This record gives sequence, C-alpha cells and structure tokens, in this order.
Amino acid sequence: MKIYLAMKKSKRRVLQKSVRTLPTAMSEENSERLKKEVKLAKTVLLLIGVYIITWIPICVIHFLRVARIGNIPDSVDLAAAFLMSMSCVTNPWIYGFRHSQFRDQIRRMLCMKTRVTHLEEVQASKK
Repeated sequence: MKIYLAMKKSKRRVLQKSVRTLPTAMSEENSERLKKEVKLAKTVLLLIGVYIITWIPICVIHFLRVARIGNIPDSVDLAAAFLMSMSCVTNPWIYGFRHSQFRDQIRRMLCMKTRVTHLEEVQASKK
C-alpha cells in the first residue's frame, strides 16, 4: 500500500511539473486529441446502445420460447424481428451523422456536392 501511495504522489508531482513546462502548442494538440477521443467514445457508446436496444427484444423472445414461458403473439415477434433488422440499418446512419468524412464519401458516392477539405485543396494545387 505504501508503494502505491508513493507512486501516486510521484506521478502527481511529475504531472504538475510537466504541465508547467509544456508549450501551449502541445497542450492544444492534447486538447484536440482529447476531443477526438471523447467523440469516438460517444460514437462507440451510441453504437453499443443501439445494438443492445435492437437485439434485446429478439433475445428475450427466443429465451421465452426455449423456456416455454408464455405464448408470444405474432405481432410482438414481428416487431422484434423488425428491430433486429433495424440494427443493420442504424450503423451507417450513426456513422453518417457522427463523422464528416463518412458523410462526404456518401455524398460523393451519390454524386452530391461535398465540401472541399484542406487535403483536397493541397492535392489540387499540386496538379
């Protein structure tokens, strides 16, 4: 326990010193990276949440059938099957709303107008 507390205290001191000595550009870079990581984490959580919501009903229905607990109406079974099929449809929509590059590629595939990125401007100027 003493070793853990000593390491924690040492880590805190190192972090305090490094924050004071870091240039502002480095902290801005870390800030951008943190924003991207947070956005990615939110997207992953959204994907997992939608996956759970769309698959839980069919799993419960199949469990009830296997356990022979109650009679499941056809309308409930149909609704659960519909939710399960929506699982495949939701991923492109989630990616489309969350990532601008994905949105631009979909627009490009559908021959719609896309915004020009900085990289495309640089490549066009080299030609």
